[in-house]
Amino acid sequence: MSSDGMRALIGGALFCGSALLAAPPDRAGDDFVAAAFLAPPAPATLEIAGTLTAAVVRVLGHSYPDRAVSYWRTGDKTAWILRGRSKSHPFTAGFVVERGRIVRSEVLTYRERRGQEIRSQRFLRQFIGAALRDGHDLDRRIDGITGATISVKSAHNLARLALVFDAFVCERDVAADE
Repeated sequence: MSSDGMRALIGGALFCGSALLAAPPDRAGDDFVAAAFLAPPAPATLEIAGTLTAAVVRVLGHSYPDRAVSYWRTGDKTAWILRGRSKSHPFTAGFVVERGRIVRSEVLTYRERRGQEIRSQRFLRQFIGAALRDGHDLDRRIDGITGATISVKSAHNLARLALVFDAFVCERDVAADE
């Protein structure tokens, strides 16, 4: 076999191997939403513009990767599926917020080789009951995971963002009713 053929073979094997590592079985967003509501509502869209843009930058330290976010709402309960940054790959996390507190958190996709503990209930349980303090900080400390510092910080920020988004849509809807 020629050296070019050998390089192609090795490159293909590495690509296939990394593709397998990069795509672990993930819980679909639809399943997350279905588990959050007895009868899942139709999705709504929150456009990230105006004062909300500044709030997002204050929480994340950068702009959100999308201009709008889908969410689901019934009464005082909202569900958010948000995209965050880890070291090398983006990940998605879902948060259910009820009356201004996180009642459920789940990492839906995570493709890093290290830090898989971010998907564990032991880590995610820390977010349950969390609310905003002083407008954009969580009211509790979230313990880190060795080897997943960036992912933990991002999950922490996404939890804050879900609470900011929830407060925004609830306040907006109350103002619209007045």
